[in-house]
This record gives sequence, C-alpha cells and structure tokens, in this order.
Amino acid sequence: MLRWASKRSYHLPSWRVTALIALIGFQLRSIIVGVPPVLPELRADLHLSFSATGALIGIPVLGLGAAAVPGALLVNRFGARRVVGGATLGLGLAALMRLSPPLPYSLFIWTAALALLIAVAQPAIAVLVRNWFPGRIQQASTIYAMSL
Repeated sequence: MLRWASKRSYHLPSWRVTALIALIGFQLRSIIVGVPPVLPELRADLHLSFSATGALIGIPVLGLGAAAVPGALLVNRFGARRVVGGATLGLGLAALMRLSPPLPYSLFIWTAALALLIAVAQPAIAVLVRNWFPGRIQQASTIYAMSL
C-alpha cells in the first residue's frame, strides 16, 4: 500500500485522505452547479423576474471573488483544518436553509452565504494538500481539481 500522506495526516491511510479531499471538492461545486438545470422551474415557482434569476446565478461568482482573500486570512489565523471543517458544516446548514423557506429573498441570502463559505474553504484546501501530500502535491491537487 502506497503511503502518500505525510505524518501530518494523523495516520489516516492516504486513499482516505485523498477521498476526503475529492469529496470536499465535489461539495464545493455541487451546491452551485445544481441550480442552473432547475432555474426555469425555480423562476416559475417563485415568480422571479429574469433579472432576479440572473442575479441568482451571479451571486455565487461575486461571493467567490469577494471572500477569497478573507478566507486566506482565516486560514492563517485559525488553521486550514478548522476553516475547512467550519466551512463544510456551514455549507451543509446553508444548503438546508436555502431549501426550507421557499421565499425569494431567503433564496438569495442563502445562495450568498453558500458562495462565501465556498470561497473561504478554497484557500484552506490548498494548504491541506500541501501539508498532507508534500511529495505528491501535483497528484493530490489534480484529484481536487477534477472533483470540482
């Protein structure tokens, strides 16, 4: 069995750590990418205008750009594992909250929260890949990128 992960991986087998990084990468995009296919139904059910529907697609892009640098600062302050753990927990809660009250304004608020949490988690993943796979950064980064 190949041992890719360094001692900082807390003795997890490397395939588990690799799978964890892939699952986190998938989670960071599946929440955003799942909206466009159901956008016509969403627009009809919530009686959204075309501009509101366009804003619903634009909010994640704005959030990803706005929170990337603050995310890196949070990684420096609290550590990459804590930031990824908190962002992952926040993503799950915000995704559930986006579904619960089908009011148009709550949909926009929770979509923005999701985008901000994703942007906060992304710099932390790069730090974790560098720490957990010091000899295989390219391979682990490729797995993460493919899961996005």
